[in-house]
Amino acid sequence: MRRRLFIALLITLVPLFGCSEIQESWEACAEAAEYVHLGDAEALCGRFSPKMLEALPCDALERVLRQTADLVGEPVDSCRWAYTYQVHSIDPVQATAIYKCPFAHQDLKVTVNVEVTESGTRISGLWSDAPILRSHPVLLRFELCREINEGRNACIGRLSETSWSEPRISVWNQWQNLRGGDRVAWGWFAPSGQVVADFDYQVEESPPFDYRTWAYIEPSELELENPYGTWTVKIALNGKELEAFPFEVVR
Repeated sequence: MRRRLFIALLITLVPLFGCSEIQESWEACAEAAEYVHLGDAEALCGRFSPKMLEALPCDALERVLRQTADLVGEPVDSCRWAYTYQVHSIDPVQATAIYKCPFAHQDLKVTVNVEVTESGTRISGLWSDAPILRSHPVLLRFELCREINEGRNACIGRLSETSWSEPRISVWNQWQNLRGGDRVAWGWFAPSGQVVADFDYQVEESPPFDYRTWAYIEPSELELENPYGTWTVKIALNGKELEAFPFEVVR
């Protein structure tokens, strides 16, 4: 069995959290920030624009919120607007304010930019997370893909199931905060529970932006009596399993 693994660095920064819709009040963005602390990914996604959801789907956001909670603990009191407020320009009006929430282990804050135009008040923000979150690796996304565009490091055609007759079965991941020396591993489990392939890769240098990885198996190279049913890919980082992702293989 041949083992294959492709790793690529994409020079694109994807914000974890933010408010991007046209809003008429600061309270709307404050409410969205509160959803982060409550771990309510579905409610928070309702505040996101379609473009943001393309970059960070709700299932990825839910994963980020869960990992955030594991790292920073529970809120110790109500989140609140800080008094920091800075005007950057007058025409159009642009300003910045800070929204903070103290947690058991860290203080988190969101930086909110406000632009007032004739069409209304546009609020945008980037979650400016605590140092522990900026330095800790986060698995943002897992996709089963029809194919991988190696030049763009992109997943083409996201799938929930695939056919054993395909020349390749490919999975794709997006990460943030991977560091030089981190080791990523994939284990491919057939419906029987048998491990049929495993890959690992060590990141050589700490990437300045998000990192995208992919791996694939070639069904024609695997001799399985019954490959049909629910497969699982388990992803580990530095020897610790992060998550197990199931998908269906059909005829």
